[in-house]
This record gives sequence, C-alpha cells and structure tokens, in this order.
Amino acid sequence: MASTSSYLEQGYEKIYRWCSFEFRQMGRDIQLEVNSNMQQAICRLSQRPELLSEALAFLTQTRQTGLLSAFLDALTRGGPYVVILLAWVHQAIAAELRIPWKACLGLEASKKTTAELGDGWRLTKLCVPLKVRVQQTVRSQESSIVSYKVANLLQYYMLTMRRTIGEDALLSTTLSE
Repeated sequence: MASTSSYLEQGYEKIYRWCSFEFRQMGRDIQLEVNSNMQQAICRLSQRPELLSEALAFLTQTRQTGLLSAFLDALTRGGPYVVILLAWVHQAIAAELRIPWKACLGLEASKKTTAELGDGWRLTKLCVPLKVRVQQTVRSQESSIVSYKVANLLQYYMLTMRRTIGEDALLSTTLSE
C-alpha cells in the first residue's frame, strides 16, 4: 500500500513538472493552444490543488512577461501616441479574453482558479509603463485642446475597460487615475 502511494505521488510530481515546462513554453506564444494531453494532465493535477496552483503560476508569469515585452516593444516602435498605446492594450485584452482559459485548461470554475485566471491577471504589468507614458504625454502638451482630447480618450478607454474586465481590475483603476 505504501509503495502504491509513493508511485502515485511520483506520478503527480512528474505531471506537475511536465505541466510547468509546457506552461512556460505555451505562455510565450501569443496564441494559446491546449491539446487533449494537457487537458488530461490538468484534470489529473487538479487532484493536488497545491501543485496545480504552482503550475498555473508559471503560466501566469510567462503570459505576463510576454505581454509586457510586446507592450514595451509597442512603446518603442509606436511612438509617444497615447491613442496607439491604448488601442494596443484594448486589442491585447480582447485577444486574451477570447482564450477560453478555464475551458482550455479543463478547470472547474472554483474560487481559487477564478482568482488565478480571472480577467485582467495577464495585463497587470502593463499598468505602470502605460501610466508613465500617458503622464509624460499630457505633461509635454502645451495645448489645452490636445490635453482635453487625451482626457476624453482616457475616459472612453476607462469606461470600456470597466465593462470588459471590471471596475476592480488594476488596469481600470490605473486609467481612472
């Protein structure tokens, strides 16, 4: 009985290591594709919630880093235009929300997985660079008309983000500041 339990634990550890490796690889791609093997592994790993949480942390970190890298690339290539940056963030949110995270990963909608995979979790690292760039743009404008246009644009995206990812999301609160 003890040896069976030991083999079972070793099996869960192997599934955890494989999922962690796959999540690191998967999180780098813009398009997330989860095959049936991954869904089965996640289903089995859900029997050990602590291992599942650790594996999902790898996916979260990798997705956040990838999106931040793409955003910083857009900052340097797109120029100082707030319109381009906000449109990029809006497009990234739309793309992330199209990924059926819970269904792809085969997770039941428990409170813990909802907190880990909730809307907006992948975009939290974008808030500081976006806020800095918007503040730089507003401060550099001498024309009150341009500042007014930027304020209206921020108001539009703030309302859009609140409807899309919720009022409590960090991005929504950043835009309201």
